[in-house]
Amino acid sequence: MTAWPWPVVRRAQDGGPTAGLQLGLLLILLRILVIAGAGVGLQLLASEVAFSVVKMLGACYRIYVDWSQWWAGATLPLQGDNAAPVGPW
Repeated sequence: MTAWPWPVVRRAQDGGPTAGLQLGLLLILLRILVIAGAGVGLQLLASEVAFSVVKMLGACYRIYVDWSQWWAGATLPLQGDNAAPVGPW
């Protein structure tokens, strides 16, 4: 199943039983995503505590990712003895 609906809509217009089923499932999935996103957004708007928790979790995740990258000790691909070869461009 594709995330972009237009190829599925085209196939459903051209015919075929599976294309129509895919279109129906895609529309149901889009509807569920919109309703769930609106629900979570409304909950975060209504509750300052929930918004602060999500904000702090995002900040902690960002710190974790940055810390992991900092201590990974990875070098840039063009540094050192194992320099990456220059591509055709």
